[in-house]
This record gives sequence, structure tokens and C-alpha cells, in this order.
Amino acid sequence: MATTSTPVRLLIVGMNAEMNSKITAGLNDDKSISAHGFIVSNDSKSDAELINVIKEKKHDVIILGGGLRSQEGWLERIDSIVKENTDVHVLEINGRTVDAVKEALHVNGILKG
Repeated sequence: MATTSTPVRLLIVGMNAEMNSKITAGLNDDKSISAHGFIVSNDSKSDAELINVIKEKKHDVIILGGGLRSQEGWLERIDSIVKENTDVHVLEINGRTVDAVKEALHVNGILKG
């Protein structure tokens, strides 16, 4: 996990590009967090791209947006892909705000203070 001088590295996986961009930008305003986003589609090409993103860059936590529940089995498939390709914390978040993500990070002991 990150130290006080090293930000927590987040990958925000979601289906809404505008919301993902706003949340990622808001999180990056906090110097204790380094976030980037990935927009998924419910298809095998997107699954393969997600695997590449997971493997290309080290993350401390991968956040799965609640919108992935919009299609039956999608969230579970993405969760499985993530867990098969990395051993980092995976959090499912239903909130649509920076504060919702930060709260989940605090509740799960990933962010302190």
C-alpha cells in the first residue's frame, strides 16, 4: 500500500466516460491519490483491453463502478477478470462522487486520516 509520500494508485473501472473522468480528476486533486480511469464495454475486446491495462501499470486498488450491474453478470465477469490478473484490493462502489470513493477507501483501511 502507499506510504505518506507515495500516493495510493487507483484504477477506476466504469462504463460512463464523463462520470469516470470527473471522479478521476477529483481524486487526483488529493495528493495522497493517483487515479486513472478505464471505460469498459460489455464485450470480449474490452475484457482483453482491461487485462492489458491491469498488467501494464501497478495499482494498489481497483474500483469497479456500480453501473456495471446494469447488465446481468457483467460486474461479476469484470470482478473475476480483475482477480485473475492481479492480487490488489478490488472495491465495488455504487456512489457517483469523489467523496463516495474516498469513503470506501477509508472504510476499507486503504486511506488513513
